Amino acid sequence: MSDIRPAATAVIVRDGTEGLEVLLMQRVNPKPDVQGVWVFPGGVFEPQDEEGGGSEELIAKRAAKRETEEESQLVIDVDALQPLSHWTTPPTEVRRWATWFFITDKFDGELKADGEEMQRAEWFTPKEALAKHGRQAMNLIPPTVVTLTELLACENFTQAQAFYAAREVPFIEPHMAKQGVEQGVFCMTYMGDAAYENLDASTPGARNRCYLEKGAWRYEYIEA
Repeated sequence: MSDIRPAATAVIVRDGTEGLEVLLMQRVNPKPDVQGVWVFPGGVFEPQDEEGGGSEELIAKRAAKRETEEESQLVIDVDALQPLSHWTTPPTEVRRWATWFFITDKFDGELKADGEEMQRAEWFTPKEALAKHGRQAMNLIPPTVVTLTELLACENFTQAQAFYAAREVPFIEPHMAKQGVEQGVFCMTYMGDAAYENLDASTPGARNRCYLEKGAWRYEYIEA
């Protein structure tokens, strides 16, 4: 089993003319024929993030601030970072992270991708980003898809802030379903899904999962 590295990411949003907009950045891919994945700015903890001590959440906020500034040139306020989720990479992956996700609309500076880790930086409405992903014009990973899908229901930052404040921060450890999914369709389940323990995606009941269909992830959430 590979080591799990602690990390943090910042979901930076703003109220735009078409509604809530989210900052996404495209990672540099060393393979020119492979599309770099679009993510929220962030990265692993560094020793300087632990200076001054504090809880893991506070250290994660410092990491999110530092990584965001390095990758996008934007400066965010640690005190304005609101936790929204925590994701641990599945054990099937070679490289694994335990990542805090924070949301904020407080930032300063001129947006610019660093050119080393990130090659592009753009603002999208959640609807735009998910539509591009569905057409395979934008490479996204499940945590990003889930977060964007949640933000679809939010017209502005105030609504997003209220949505995440009203729930307990979920610590998500994905389980890949092994049964009950048609050929060519993969199903990643999360805590609360009816198939989370038995890994049979056809199990009736609650849904908290991502499907990989035709090269794109789709999030489904249905309470029992």
